[in-house]
Amino acid sequence: MQQHHHRICLVFHIMTLRLVAWFFLWISGWCIASAATAHAGADLEAHARHRPPEMTVDQNGIIGGPLYVILNEAARRAGISITWIAKPFARSLVELQQGREVIVPRTFRTDERAIYIDFTVSILDRTKKVEFFYDRNRPVWINQYDDLYGYLIGVKRGTSYFARFDADTVLATDPVPDDTLLVRLLAAGRIDVVASVDRAAFEQAARAHQYQSWVTSDYSFTEITETLYAMKKGSLYYNRLNTALQAMITDGTITEIYNPAN
Repeated sequence: MQQHHHRICLVFHIMTLRLVAWFFLWISGWCIASAATAHAGADLEAHARHRPPEMTVDQNGIIGGPLYVILNEAARRAGISITWIAKPFARSLVELQQGREVIVPRTFRTDERAIYIDFTVSILDRTKKVEFFYDRNRPVWINQYDDLYGYLIGVKRGTSYFARFDADTVLATDPVPDDTLLVRLLAAGRIDVVASVDRAAFEQAARAHQYQSWVTSDYSFTEITETLYAMKKGSLYYNRLNTALQAMITDGTITEIYNPAN
């Protein structure tokens, strides 16, 4: 009788443990689903990366700058909800290729990208300057484009520099994710030159690394470029956002955001 009673208690104990386990699994699943639903509640995911002064992401993940303010206002006017997340540009390009509903500020137009991206109206035409940095303790001589041959050039993965440079398969390049790694590689002598379209971002990374021996080559490349937002081909939200951005150009809102009145 005692053995039978013990067996009943054991079965009851096992059933209780299983119920508790199932309860916690259900709670965990509900929490995960709720978090996913909350994140998915936004129409668009906007990607930020540190490109001062146009877009900034501080150490606490706080996003700012004109591109951030302009997109928030355009989304408000278009009745579109967005959620911001800091993400490397190379990853943003992958998600655009995958057809995700994301929007990526400050994306240069190229023929290759135009296959899978719809670009918004240009909110501002500006001067794009590509510069080349090296270490003064390991001097290089770059006075014209052809002088780049023979050096190992650090570039940011996924970044468009200018047509000739991007298409040149003879140049020796080392693609890396960000300016921090470019600075470290240059300081360590693992690359000879850094190609940069974002001097301010490179300077900030160099200061953080306490690296001061970088200098600018005599050769640089300058062109007028558009300031665009990138969305996937056929995005449900493209026309509404593009219309809002065009209206903000027409009514002077974008000029005011870039050049606020004193």
